[in-house]
Amino acid sequence: MFWLRSCMQDSKRKRLFVHQKQCSQSADPIECFWCLEVKALRRQQQRAILHEAKFVSSGSNEYPTQESLKRQKLLRETLAQSRFHSVVDALYEMEQGGAAPVCEDGKVGGNGACLIPLGDKTLVIVSKTGKYSGRMDIHRDFCLVENFDKESWAAEFYSESSSVRPTSDSPLHYTVLHLQKQLQWMQYPTATLHGHALETAEKAEKADIPCSHEETLFSTPGDSQALVDLMKKYPYPKYKIYIRKNHGFFIAGNSIDETLQVFKDKVLPYSDL
Repeated sequence: MFWLRSCMQDSKRKRLFVHQKQCSQSADPIECFWCLEVKALRRQQQRAILHEAKFVSSGSNEYPTQESLKRQKLLRETLAQSRFHSVVDALYEMEQGGAAPVCEDGKVGGNGACLIPLGDKTLVIVSKTGKYSGRMDIHRDFCLVENFDKESWAAEFYSESSSVRPTSDSPLHYTVLHLQKQLQWMQYPTATLHGHALETAEKAEKADIPCSHEETLFSTPGDSQALVDLMKKYPYPKYKIYIRKNHGFFIAGNSIDETLQVFKDKVLPYSDL
């Protein structure tokens, strides 16, 4: 079992940097609208860098402890359960539906997660960061997040190899899947899906989906809090889909199958907006 320490990456910032290189709207590309946004995001990044989530590690494959071997066995046994294979199907359908766009490096956006009750703990299985186009492997492309500490903004997780790290949207998934304690919901979600579509306020209004007013760097406390504030105003389960302004949609449900159905009902019909 491999543990890793690494800062999460900001894919939106990467996409804007790519635009800056390709920009042809001005002789000085830094003056176009999107490139000005790049400069703004750089300034935000300087302020937010200390808050970016980290993946906290302990132990290694070379000298496995009894605890790490126990967690490795748990991860394998959990992912072997057929109910978790639907995560693979849901992420693939999101990609096919255009909600997980392929970037220049061949990697795609979009991720998913679900709760794993384990004794007195509740763990979260999340898809990995930096996944490529196509169907994921349930055994190799997912991580088991045991804890996310909001004070240090760091996550503890287990995965099969050093190349497998949790999605950089893990703070969103973990926060929402543990939100029932804070908001005292009678019902609470056990699965989540996140994709990149209907990301603007205008598109959200046409699709009749609640949308946050704040635009933040993702994988930061402000990003998670903006979603929490939105869910306070539009509580689950009456509402199951939300839009993070200029980031994408976030779906919560009582199963991955339900979140996928919400995607088909609320996102696909408006995907051409």
